[in-house]
Amino acid sequence: MLERLGRGMSACDLRSNMPAINWNFGIATALPSPLSLSRASAALYQNSSGEWLSASAHQPRLGYLFGFGPGLVREETVSALNNYARPSSGAVNDHFLGSTSAQLLGRSITSINTGVTSAPTHNLNNGAYVWDIDHDISGTAELALSGGTADTDPKSIMVHYKHITGSAVTVYLKDYSGSTISIGTLGTSGSWELSRFDDVAAGNSNAHYIVLDIPEGTQIQIALVNLQDSKYCTSPIDCSEAPAARTADTISDGSADWYNAGAGTFALSYWDWAADHANDFQSYLYIGDGGNTNRIELAKNVNPEGEALVRIRLSNTTQFDYDLSALSVVNGFTNVAIAYMQDDFAFAYNNSIIATDISGTPPSNMSGGFGLGSRPNGLIPASMVIAKLSYYNTRLENNILESL
Repeated sequence: MLERLGRGMSACDLRSNMPAINWNFGIATALPSPLSLSRASAALYQNSSGEWLSASAHQPRLGYLFGFGPGLVREETVSALNNYARPSSGAVNDHFLGSTSAQLLGRSITSINTGVTSAPTHNLNNGAYVWDIDHDISGTAELALSGGTADTDPKSIMVHYKHITGSAVTVYLKDYSGSTISIGTLGTSGSWELSRFDDVAAGNSNAHYIVLDIPEGTQIQIALVNLQDSKYCTSPIDCSEAPAARTADTISDGSADWYNAGAGTFALSYWDWAADHANDFQSYLYIGDGGNTNRIELAKNVNPEGEALVRIRLSNTTQFDYDLSALSVVNGFTNVAIAYMQDDFAFAYNNSIIATDISGTPPSNMSGGFGLGSRPNGLIPASMVIAKLSYYNTRLENNILESL
């Protein structure tokens, strides 16, 4: 049932326009039938307190990510390039490059503290283990995490840490030729903080790795760190001893028989924070024939040629095509609704009508494909936290679209 009355909606509106589908992932404890999720690897996500949890392979992640949620976390395949995300195994000199990289003037400044139960990783295996870097002698310590990659693709870095004393720690991307790229500094609040650095230009094709510049008199604890082969940070990949990948979440609907070709309304609410793939667009919702011929699609405009965010096609002929490049939201919440019937299409964006009274014919033969965060034919998926998807088998009035 609907959880609330929308703005401008009466009880009569609700009784006459009950949704055929109302998947509210923000309050769900499991995926509603007939949805299923496949993901070949385990994956991390967060609870409302920002603590990291692990979902096993094919288990839905119902929670939060980077403060977005609650909802269903859906991400694409991404690799972590450093060898160790956490000090869960091995020795300090395995985690940092070179036998002396965790030392300064012959003294060890980095150790593994195994009893930090306040660490945001404490729900994971060996989650109370953190790197404890205590630079209590003169000079500047440069610690390089093991692992890296050799290409020029943009990278992203995240560090979950707690600054205890001293000055701010600087994060660099460095290569084996000595070239250094300054990324940014970590906070000094004294609480556990998660810093994300997106769209880091590698600069050359040499192998790159993360370097932490620790000023004299500084102590910091690190619970988790990732160098990701992605322009924007996704959920951390819990690698140990070698780089690793988290595979994509694929959400499927085994029936896909609820689409009404004559008239209908879709409403989708989600958070997103990334727009990778500079020459294509990311698909958030796809209902269609399994290809591009007949479809309704909501997608993010990241194409410099101006790909539409909302598209309806019948027999590969555009019926409705709306470019929302000026309105696309990154690092925020988006609520979209699209309603259709013969010669009467309308679209609402964040509870405001953007387009209405558009002529066109709704597509037919739409039982071949469903994608929530992806397309069945393998085009670019989206990374997002999905709050809710509703479907009505009638074309709702415009004032109701603004309330969904």
